[in-house]
Amino acid sequence: MYIGIYYKGKFEKEKGGGFAYLDQLFQYLFNSELKDRLALIVPESQDETYFNWLKDHFKIEKVIQIPNRYIKKKKRAKPFFSFLGKSTSKKIDLEHELSAFLREEKIGLIYYPMQHQFLTPSIPFILNNWDLAHITTSSFPDVEGNYEVRQQWYRDIMPRAIRIIAESETGKKELLDYCGIPEDKVVVSPMFPGSVINENPDNITQQKILNSFNLTPNSYFFYPANFWRIKNHYTLIEAFRIANFTDKKLVFSGVDKGNLDYIKQIVKDYNLNEKVQFIGFVSEPELATLYKNAIALTMPTYLGPTNMPILEAMALKCPVICSDHGGHKEMGQQTILYCDPSDSTQLANLMKRLATSPDYRKQKAEEAYHCFFNGENNVDNAMNILISELKKALHIRSAWK
Repeated sequence: MYIGIYYKGKFEKEKGGGFAYLDQLFQYLFNSELKDRLALIVPESQDETYFNWLKDHFKIEKVIQIPNRYIKKKKRAKPFFSFLGKSTSKKIDLEHELSAFLREEKIGLIYYPMQHQFLTPSIPFILNNWDLAHITTSSFPDVEGNYEVRQQWYRDIMPRAIRIIAESETGKKELLDYCGIPEDKVVVSPMFPGSVINENPDNITQQKILNSFNLTPNSYFFYPANFWRIKNHYTLIEAFRIANFTDKKLVFSGVDKGNLDYIKQIVKDYNLNEKVQFIGFVSEPELATLYKNAIALTMPTYLGPTNMPILEAMALKCPVICSDHGGHKEMGQQTILYCDPSDSTQLANLMKRLATSPDYRKQKAEEAYHCFFNGENNVDNAMNILISELKKALHIRSAWK
């Protein structure tokens, strides 16, 4: 019997934290003690070059390609997982066909690492849940139109899981409070940083990278995030304007997700074009260098309760200012600085404190670094918990043929 791991999509670095998370997750799982019991399930539409890269990159022995007729194409404001929303007869027929197909491939359990990607409730499953953005940030266009569909997911699908993996105690509490999920179904496997923390460019390389962006050490605040509205670049620009720095810059990396033109217009309106840089997608050596030499990671995001860049910055001795979500506080405890993501003045004051006090900046960087390496938010700890839950679920599934 195999544990199937379903992923509908491509591994593209431009996807940001989602790519960094999955890359680490798959590298670990397909080299773990369970590797001979795992099979990757993907849509058959993947091209051959990509398919071969996938097998080689993660050293996967068994890959199952699902026929396209079973994969529900994602459409705005309509169901984005298989079968929900189809007519009753077609839904039943397709579900029976897919279940038979998976059982023929000896799939007895499925793990869904990507939130809301799903195939069938007929095969027992474990799934991840990162956030409840459709509830906690329901006013944002980024989640507009999906409320009813997501609620259907949390009402009809999630309670049937053997286990639900949350990334923080705050995330677990949200599931209990907002969705009524039984507590014993939810297990916390802490968020971990991306592989960028393993990058260690030498001083010469770092200098070349900084020169390429026209930057110098400790002269800029850094925010690596794709331009979703929910990421709240606006408040950071407001704070930067209020702080009125004469010799500091604000650096944004990431690709457009519908809000970049608006943010650029705000920068223009505030006459900050010479002080705010949009550098697009960056490589991991570039990202590590930008963390290591920044005054601080500044991340006033509305999306929570956890975010990967906070852990990456902590591990690379970059001070952190971030929104005061409960998950962030679990990760950074007292070693990083928190702000109300709607309070530009508060954020500006925190930025000025770090910018004008090198000793304080160094102190916060050291505290956060030791907090990370003495804490639970690392890939080994998270994967040990996940593997333990997969083994328990496999044991449960072994109770029948």
